[in-house]
Amino acid sequence: MSAVRRVLELFAQHQSWQAKPFWTSLVLACMLSLAGCSTTEVRQTQAPQPTAPVVTPVPAEPAPNPYRDLPEVAKLTRALEQVEAEYGVQFFRNQNGIPLPYSARARDNFTIADRTGNCLYDIRLLPPESRRRRSGDAPDLPLLDVTPGPCGLSYPDIAPEAGQSVADMESLVVSPALTAWLEGSTPLPVCSREGMIQEILPVPYRVAPAGEDPEEWLWRFSEPLTDPLDLSFGDIVAFGHESEPSQMGIYTGHGLVIYYQDCQQARIHRMEMEHAYRAYRLFTGFSWAAHALSGTELLKRYTLESNGQARQP
Repeated sequence: MSAVRRVLELFAQHQSWQAKPFWTSLVLACMLSLAGCSTTEVRQTQAPQPTAPVVTPVPAEPAPNPYRDLPEVAKLTRALEQVEAEYGVQFFRNQNGIPLPYSARARDNFTIADRTGNCLYDIRLLPPESRRRRSGDAPDLPLLDVTPGPCGLSYPDIAPEAGQSVADMESLVVSPALTAWLEGSTPLPVCSREGMIQEILPVPYRVAPAGEDPEEWLWRFSEPLTDPLDLSFGDIVAFGHESEPSQMGIYTGHGLVIYYQDCQQARIHRMEMEHAYRAYRLFTGFSWAAHALSGTELLKRYTLESNGQARQP
């Protein structure tokens, strides 16, 4: 800018230019115009645009497992052993030493028979804050409230209370919620075969110990099924066309097995001769009481044909 002013001063001092005001004005206008353009170009220089902040997506939290508060089967077994010592009784177990409930009214309320299968005990799982622990209770074991129940648990000498507990459990399983899953209108809370089993059956413990795959665990303790008449309502059934079944579900009577298809829907399989089956029992009451199922007609409405695709009318 100082160089431009110096040139203008020299032009003004020159005599010949002073004698010609027109040309002097013209040159001065041009020089001032050049100086102004230079200033304008500097002012129009744009500042760098600010960079938009990088937003890191927050990962979605996994859906809570509604069965995480259920005790592991080993801890429930130890808690029941303390009850056995207190009441001088031994509860019914399967050949692997796992206690087998007779029936259940809810996940936190079930019945279990003594070892001889004569008398029933009502067991309620209590929250830790509900009452003080008994002397000798381990702090990591579930709290149990025990009420001795009726005796007479097997057909034909069944106590009315025992028979009613089995009927109540069937109504709990064959429910509007089960119908909604079969229709695909309500997704399962946990998308897995284990989730379906825990949701449909009121099992009072997690069906597999911590660190164990539920399907592998059930497969390991299940037994080959040679006679379908050996099944009872609530049994876990694995099935497939080969020696290693590819599906796992719940037996609901009259040759029908509810199994997991995907998170949105459960299906019904009609048992057939060409399939291989294995079974694992979770409850004893339906077998011992020879209970006549009342909700089977509801399930038959959703039974699939043998190809597993089209619904029967």
